[in-house]
Amino acid sequence: MEEIKIGNQIWMKHNLDVDTFQNGDAIIQAKTNGELILASENKHAIFCYYDNNPKYGEKYKKLYNWYSVNDPRGLAPVGWRIPTLKDWEILLNYLNGGSYLIYNKNNYSITESLRIEDENNIDWSGNNKSGFRALPAGWFDIFDQIFNDLGTATVWWSNKETFDENGNLVNAWSVCLTAEKKMNLVFSPFLNKGCCLSIRCIKII
Repeated sequence: MEEIKIGNQIWMKHNLDVDTFQNGDAIIQAKTNGELILASENKHAIFCYYDNNPKYGEKYKKLYNWYSVNDPRGLAPVGWRIPTLKDWEILLNYLNGGSYLIYNKNNYSITESLRIEDENNIDWSGNNKSGFRALPAGWFDIFDQIFNDLGTATVWWSNKETFDENGNLVNAWSVCLTAEKKMNLVFSPFLNKGCCLSIRCIKII
């Protein structure tokens, strides 16, 4: 497992790409939008590839719903875990030299050392000094039932679930890195657990 040390943290160098849980059970692959929707309705753990096309997995790896994240069989490989919001905050705090540039309540500016890269070599004003190497893997939006943002954003799950406006525990916190004129790392509590996102694990130390 390739890893990168940033401050006192050790992160996976690439997005998670496993198809079994820690106990060896296979993670079901959803191969159509219909299967993704059914998994969400039944709260089943699944993984998929962007646009249901395995070719995207060669570079961007797998996307997982939150039911995989929270599965008691353990999604993260032995010695690793799904990051908390605090883990992400520590990473940003380290890269930003101890300060955030706040645009709104949950939206933080990040430094050049954490960058988006893509196959078109578009200049996102980053140099990947940190070695984190975030690829714009896109994600699956369960509400609109479409895949979004390949080439422009990557979205990772955290381990923290949250409530919707009706008090139902159906959402979870995500962290989105967008490739814009100013790259933003957006913390959001609003994504439904049926969405499929990337995962970047942090090492247990």
